[in-house]
Amino acid sequence: MNLNPTAPTMRGLVKLHKEDTSIRPIINWRNAPGYKLAKMLAGKLTSCVPLPFAYNVTNTVQLMNDLTDIPHDHNIKFASLDINSIYSKIPTKNLMTNLRKLCEVNNIDDRIRQDIRIIAQNLLGQNHFRFRDTICVQNEGLGMGAPTPSTLSEVYLKHLENNTIYDLLIKHKVDGYFRYVEDILVKYKDDKTNIHRMLEDFNNFIPTIKFTLEKEQNNKINFLDITITKNHDGLSFEIYRKPTATDSIISNDSCHHRENKTAAIRYYCNRLKTYKLTPESRQK
Repeated sequence: MNLNPTAPTMRGLVKLHKEDTSIRPIINWRNAPGYKLAKMLAGKLTSCVPLPFAYNVTNTVQLMNDLTDIPHDHNIKFASLDINSIYSKIPTKNLMTNLRKLCEVNNIDDRIRQDIRIIAQNLLGQNHFRFRDTICVQNEGLGMGAPTPSTLSEVYLKHLENNTIYDLLIKHKVDGYFRYVEDILVKYKDDKTNIHRMLEDFNNFIPTIKFTLEKEQNNKINFLDITITKNHDGLSFEIYRKPTATDSIISNDSCHHRENKTAAIRYYCNRLKTYKLTPESRQK
């Protein structure tokens, strides 16, 4: 237990990867009264509920494998949907119902189910933070920075995907749907799917969440950290770097721990070995 709790503090994190360098509000829960309780809830949900869900891709390698396993069709199109500020848009009033249904579907033990319900209710009632000398209450949504929002947002999105989103995908005859956190890749055919009408339905049926759309250009679309290109004989992939990317890593003579300094190099080497890149893309 934290013997000296304080209200969570909010700070701004500059999005250096965005061209407009917007600021993301982060709430530091480290000294919050419910910090360890939030960690306990996140742990219980992760151990009791099967994550990731059917619509998730765990990483770029899985996405590449899933896409290449689909029979090639020259008529397919790709588009990406992005959910704006997902954490702050989650309707917290519906979360308790979503958690209850999720526990029922997965046959969670009654005692654990009751623990999850009590802890979640307690934490959702502590949705406040301090900015300078003012205590603010967040009436809707979840604040980024606590241990639970990522898991609770997955619970809510799973509920949407198994109900509203599934019906919309069937209605608009979408061939493929792949989600990584709030980024969604959609595969469809122009003669069957009006992608703009689908986007309109998404935003109308789920009013609390705003989806934005980006269509492929010149048979290419950027998604996560790759560029997907449609060719005559299938799909090819190459590494995508945003215009703001600097490819800078921690200098070897800095005071950081060696583990931190080599992390980026290990990541780049692992990416080179595991991604399905063309010889040209690999050399580049």
